[in-house]
Amino acid sequence: MRQLKRYRSSSWGGELNRHRGGTKNLDAYLLYLRGVAATLRNTKASLDAASEFLDQAISLDPNFGLAISQLAFAMVVATDNNFLRPTVGYERARLLAQRALESSPDLATAHAVLQYVQRTLDWDWVAAEAEGQRALAIDPTNSGALLAAGILSYTLGRWDDAEQYLSSALVRDPLNAFVLWNLGTAYYFSGRLKDAEATYRRLLAIAPEFLWTRSFLAKTLLVDGRPDEALVIVQQEVDEAHRMLFLPSILTALGRHSEADEALGVQIKDNEASYYVALNYAYRGDTDLALLWLERAYDNKHHGLTQMVGEPLFNKVADDPRYKAFLQKMGLPSR
Repeated sequence: MRQLKRYRSSSWGGELNRHRGGTKNLDAYLLYLRGVAATLRNTKASLDAASEFLDQAISLDPNFGLAISQLAFAMVVATDNNFLRPTVGYERARLLAQRALESSPDLATAHAVLQYVQRTLDWDWVAAEAEGQRALAIDPTNSGALLAAGILSYTLGRWDDAEQYLSSALVRDPLNAFVLWNLGTAYYFSGRLKDAEATYRRLLAIAPEFLWTRSFLAKTLLVDGRPDEALVIVQQEVDEAHRMLFLPSILTALGRHSEADEALGVQIKDNEASYYVALNYAYRGDTDLALLWLERAYDNKHHGLTQMVGEPLFNKVADDPRYKAFLQKMGLPSR
């Protein structure tokens, strides 16, 4: 019992003093670790569990900055998955990150969450860049800060920077599914389809339940001219919304037009799928409807709009002046 008391008076998680977001409560720290593990699985059930673990950790230590910032990250992931509306989920993540910084001002992960929200909800590239620099100045080896910097870099078409940041994050956290997914996505947008495919397949081996992997691997195979393989992969996705993301385009590529129309009709009924509806219309070459749905995605603050630069499914509409004007409205570089 004396030994346990001595451990409970320690600061848990390496250099976790209060300034860096730590806790002296062992139970809170163990709940935090369970929350981190659950978030990394990236399923609906695991994200719900992560929120419960992290809420419990914070209730045990209301100033546990790492747990608060991890809950903010879990909110970001849930919103990316369309489990929460952008103005709800991302705003909650912002408030949590700010709360974490109030108790732990040198918490790089909280700055990284703020950077992500400024990128994904605010579309404020300048503010996001500055927030990311703060995170990396605090800890240039922090995998969360490197991840956020890599995501912002590929959003703006800076492929070399994205690869450098994400590869550095992977060295420090080689089993982090979010780093792997984003590295594969950076490769995809930069046109390195074989590298993207290899990275997504590596992720499938490490985290087979991870949402996004099968759908984005299927999209990569589609762009690589392998729609038959793409269909096989996407049909393995158990989550219907994620299975539908690029299915209309895959079916179109296979010449199964009536099935593609049906799949697109299902997607149109999903209020959270506006960006992907635009993408599937663009792949068909239907510029008017693609632009109509891009405007709806803009009004809905859809996170997919931060993934436009380098997206080959927009190739058929990329030369239209209206599309270029939309990129300019977003503050994104043209091709």
